Amino acid sequence: MKNKVLLVSPYLKNTVGGIGTWTKNILDYNKKYGEFDIVFLNTAFGFKSNLVKNTGQRLISGVLDSLLILILLFIKVIKYKPRAIHYTSSASYALIKDFFAICIAKLFRIKFIIHWRCGRIPELFEKQNLEWKMLKIVIRAADVSIVLDNSTLKCLKNIGTKKIVLIPNPISEYLHEKAKSVSFENKSIKIGTLIFIGHVIPTKGVFELVEACSKIEGIVQLVLIGPFLPKIKNDLMSVALGRKNPDWLVWKGEILREEVFKYLYSANAICLPSYTEGFPNVIIEAMAMGCPVIATNVGAIEEILLSEGFDKAGICISPRDINQLTKAIEFMISNPAMAKEFGKNGNQRVLARYTPNHILHQYETIWREVH
Repeated sequence: MKNKVLLVSPYLKNTVGGIGTWTKNILDYNKKYGEFDIVFLNTAFGFKSNLVKNTGQRLISGVLDSLLILILLFIKVIKYKPRAIHYTSSASYALIKDFFAICIAKLFRIKFIIHWRCGRIPELFEKQNLEWKMLKIVIRAADVSIVLDNSTLKCLKNIGTKKIVLIPNPISEYLHEKAKSVSFENKSIKIGTLIFIGHVIPTKGVFELVEACSKIEGIVQLVLIGPFLPKIKNDLMSVALGRKNPDWLVWKGEILREEVFKYLYSANAICLPSYTEGFPNVIIEAMAMGCPVIATNVGAIEEILLSEGFDKAGICISPRDINQLTKAIEFMISNPAMAKEFGKNGNQRVLARYTPNHILHQYETIWREVH
């Protein structure tokens, strides 16, 4: 009989990108090839929306989410008696819930692995604020911390953690097979067609992106893929009017993953000018499909695109810098051969570093070692 691990993480079936994609990739691959039996606690209850930024609403929905997660965690622990709990967290207000989750694990003498899914930890380290103090308490209480980037690793190394490990996200098995079959000799790029994938909200840099594109005559289309609120759409359409005819800005909303991959395969580039990120799955998905990347140097993005061992897979820019963003887009449009080379480099990086078998093995090593 396989040892059991309780995975506590959100997953919505039709969600593109983010932690939900990571969850699905791990569950699917482990079901086929894994050494452990993963018991899954899905924390995506729908009380809390990533699109709504009203503090009061988010606080109330967060409390409801937290209470339900803790109750279900307690029930799952009693029912399945897992060897370890692999628990994902985005910090912030959820740190209170995280601490009580660790208390439940300690009550039953179960090892607790906390997987940090945010890119804000270096920022908290600089501020040394209340959230940072709470974060330290949670990290010291957990048995293992998993982080997504080197900056976070450096911040946490000297605060008394029992163990801290850097493990990147994997692509899916399905995308792994597609990545292996990408032919760059036959691959054609739609010059001037850019895509954005994610929640269409201000902190993803969408206003800067639309403003930059509205100034560039070479833009044929900017395709926005992901959920959005009507107000955000109206505001962005007003920005798009800087080019008189706003039809170049295309709203796709939430679409099937197979359609997303088709856009990634043919786009001139994907743009993700976020203010903050952890390890955005959409970046490695784009790279797998041979799509060049323009993204901000936040979270793990710079390490994904520019780290040593492979040639560059795209261009990194500073957050909120429209001038840098505009120049990066103009470069991709004006240099299709270089854009194609970025795509090829990204594909090679993904096949070497971010395959599901390679990443799952690292998780299994941790699950095996905690006792």
